[in-house]
Amino acid sequence: MVVSLDEVIPAAVLADLLDAAGLDEDAVTADYSGRGMYGAVCVGITVADAQRGQLFYGIGYAAAVAESSDERWRDADVCRALLRAACTDSMGLYDVIVYFPGWCR
Repeated sequence: MVVSLDEVIPAAVLADLLDAAGLDEDAVTADYSGRGMYGAVCVGITVADAQRGQLFYGIGYAAAVAESSDERWRDADVCRALLRAACTDSMGLYDVIVYFPGWCR
């Protein structure tokens, strides 16, 4: 699947990956502008640095669940594209934001 800029993360995909990672909606930032984005904004998810792997696991798990569904198999492509797009920035001593340039909410 070729992903163009400003792809929208389907609400169901976002809910699934947050659930699988044990996070809630409060972790999501809809307008994060990361390094080298020159003012463009995208979706970001803030987690404790120790939870970064948990978030990536959640995205992978959401992909596997979507792939096994007859109705939502295309959501697996979205999850894989999110993994490829993922970047991180430090948010102080203990937190990190994982953000997805080119993806909006």
